[in-house]
Amino acid sequence: MNKLSNNIIIIIGLSCCLVLLFCFWFIKPLKLSPPPADKQNILSLPIVEIQDSFYNGEQFLSAIRKADKITPRSDVYAMIVPHHLVGADIIAELIKTASGRPIDTVIVIGPNHNNIGREPLATAPVNWQTPEGILPANVKLEELFLGDNRLQPNQSALEKEHSVGAIMPFIKHYWPQAQVLPIVLSSYAGKVEAEKLSDWLKSRLGKNSLVIFSFDFSHYLTKGEADLKDKETKNLIENFLIDKIYGLNNDHVDSPAGLAAAMLLAQKVGLKIFFVRHNNSFDYAISKPVATTSYFGIAFISQ
Repeated sequence: MNKLSNNIIIIIGLSCCLVLLFCFWFIKPLKLSPPPADKQNILSLPIVEIQDSFYNGEQFLSAIRKADKITPRSDVYAMIVPHHLVGADIIAELIKTASGRPIDTVIVIGPNHNNIGREPLATAPVNWQTPEGILPANVKLEELFLGDNRLQPNQSALEKEHSVGAIMPFIKHYWPQAQVLPIVLSSYAGKVEAEKLSDWLKSRLGKNSLVIFSFDFSHYLTKGEADLKDKETKNLIENFLIDKIYGLNNDHVDSPAGLAAAMLLAQKVGLKIFFVRHNNSFDYAISKPVATTSYFGIAFISQ
């Protein structure tokens, strides 16, 4: 009985060795394929972390809930929204309105508030951290923009710039798979840059792109004074008085060249303009401030 048991053990052992030899010689080990080159480029980019001026959980979630009732449209080509988180409900409403079609790339254009860098236009290939995950850069479009405009990447101009950073969580929420191209304009950008930017947008954007212009309007005035300035600004926009827009200052808008670029793009592409919202920080505040900031939500609709 012992001899039989030993024989069985030997047979089992030999069988196991044969199985191991078979696996070693005939079965190739599983190799994990590396991500495609484009994806490797995206994953290796620097990440712009969330700043307090980019995201406020309470304001963001409240704005998203308010926008639930909005019916999405499929004909919004571009928009103007604020970048103060006080006006988060305007951002959510306009972006939700534009969510009726597939979007794979969002171009976010705002002022370079601190004029970081020597060039009037600035961007850099960076990914954006949002509460709902990483929002990646459109690397190919970044490279085209930098090359076409003979620019070097300027990451410093983006890292703490709320004019673009505050919009990123909304983009990630409504288009989880989208990629972004942020562009900022310094205060010394003018007619040349507005023309150049609008021409580039017209020539380079695909059908599944959306342009978000991120501007705040009247700054530091009383509510009554701001309302008067906003009335003047609205008249310039409605009547495409672009040459007069270049002469505006913070009393009217924080990026005259950016606003002019938006109007030029609408003119060149043939877009209709709809004023969706007009508010003032005074309207949101419980303790009413003397100095205020005003906001417009404007949709640019393809005809």
